[in-house]
Amino acid sequence: MEHRHIVVLAIAVEGGLVLLAWGLGALLGVPAFQGWHLTGPAVAWGLLACGPMLAALALAVRSSWPPLVRLRRTMDEFTDRLSRCTLLDLAVISALAGIGEEALFRGVMQTGLVPVVGLSGAIALTSVAFGLAHYLSLTYAAYAALVSVYLGALLVYTDNLLVPVLAHAAYDFVALVYLTRVRPASSHRRRSG
Repeated sequence: MEHRHIVVLAIAVEGGLVLLAWGLGALLGVPAFQGWHLTGPAVAWGLLACGPMLAALALAVRSSWPPLVRLRRTMDEFTDRLSRCTLLDLAVISALAGIGEEALFRGVMQTGLVPVVGLSGAIALTSVAFGLAHYLSLTYAAYAALVSVYLGALLVYTDNLLVPVLAHAAYDFVALVYLTRVRPASSHRRRSG
């Protein structure tokens, strides 16, 4: 598939999640963006909060644990398709993923489930759904579910949807740039050296 088609598809899917979150939130009476407050501290917290996820990525790409080795192969196949994307393409995809996925999973699902199953239950159910939505392999789904617990806790701790949105978007962007630009070059140097 040509890279332009991949970019359009990714933007359509992630942008569609923004619309889905907005529509589902309106239908259920849980406005998707109700907890979004643009403040300096929220921006700072959001950008800093991507740090632990990036540290986990750094550990995963260096690990020799077989499930992570298999996950890297799966991710290499996925990111190879994005390798011809511009930095702007990756930024737009990452921003839409952060906004759409966090509005849907944290803004609507987690917030809407709290009155029904309590805070811990809402985070747990949302994290299982988030993991399943990211199923590329069992290892990746489990990793995504753990990330979801972290993002859910960020929402609870900061009471601001913008924080997990920024953490998610910033992580996706840095991870995609690393996996499509930096890691392939360093892998090639290791193979030829």
